[in-house]
Amino acid sequence: MNFLEKIPYFGKEKSSAEAEYKHNEIEAIRKPFLILVEKLKEDINLGTYDAIIGDDASGRIPTLALWNVMKERMRQAHPGLSPEEDRDMLKTYFVAGGRNVANEENQADFFEKIQPEVRKKALFVTEYIATGESIKRVGELLESKNISFDIATLGFAIDEHQQRTEPVKSFFLRHKIFSGEYVSMTSAPKIYGEHGLAGVQKYPNQKSPHAYKFFDRNNPVLEKSRQDIKKLSTEASGKVWGK
Repeated sequence: MNFLEKIPYFGKEKSSAEAEYKHNEIEAIRKPFLILVEKLKEDINLGTYDAIIGDDASGRIPTLALWNVMKERMRQAHPGLSPEEDRDMLKTYFVAGGRNVANEENQADFFEKIQPEVRKKALFVTEYIATGESIKRVGELLESKNISFDIATLGFAIDEHQQRTEPVKSFFLRHKIFSGEYVSMTSAPKIYGEHGLAGVQKYPNQKSPHAYKFFDRNNPVLEKSRQDIKKLSTEASGKVWGK
C-alpha cells in the first residue's frame, strides 16, 4: 500500500468568518512560538546562527516561521547584500527525525555533506521534547560530524520528565536549549500527524534522511499554511522587536 494514501486528514481549516489564521493548529502554537522567539532574541540579534535544521515533519512549520523571523532581522542588520550573500546568510535543512533508526546512516552522510556549510552554528528546531530520546539520537549524529548547534523547541513535556534517562540529561547539558513552554503532552498544541499543513510526511523505518512530499507546492491547503506561517512570524517579530 502506498503510505501516502493512509492519511486523509488535512487539519481543521477555519471559515472565512473566523479569526485571521486559516488553521486552528497553527494558531494554537502562537503562544509558545512567541515565547521561544523572545528567548532567542539575543542570539538572533548577535547573528549566532548561519543554519537552521528542522526536525521533519512536525517541526517544519515552527522551523519555517523561525526562518522568516531570523532572515528578516539579518536583512535589516545587513542591507545591500547580493542575492548569493542573502542566500548563504541563513541556510535551512530538514531531516526526518523521530525514533526511526533505519535512516541513521543516511542521516549521518547528509550531516557530513552539510558540515562545511555550517561555519558558525546551527539551530536545531523541533516541535516538542518528551523523553528526549529522539532529539538525542539526531543530536548525537550532528555531534559526530562536528556540527555545533543549539536546540529550539515549542515546549518541554512536564509529564515525561521522570522518564528522561541519564544519557539524555547529559546530552541536554552539552547544548543550549530554548523552549517555549512546559506542557503536558496530552494537551499540548500539536502539528504532528497533520501532514497537509506542513506539506510533507515521514513513515516508519524509512531509509531516506528526509521526509517525503505530501502535497505539490500549489495545493490550496499548503498555501493557507504558508499564509499562517507568515502571519505567525510577522506577529512574533512585532512583539519581540516592537516593529
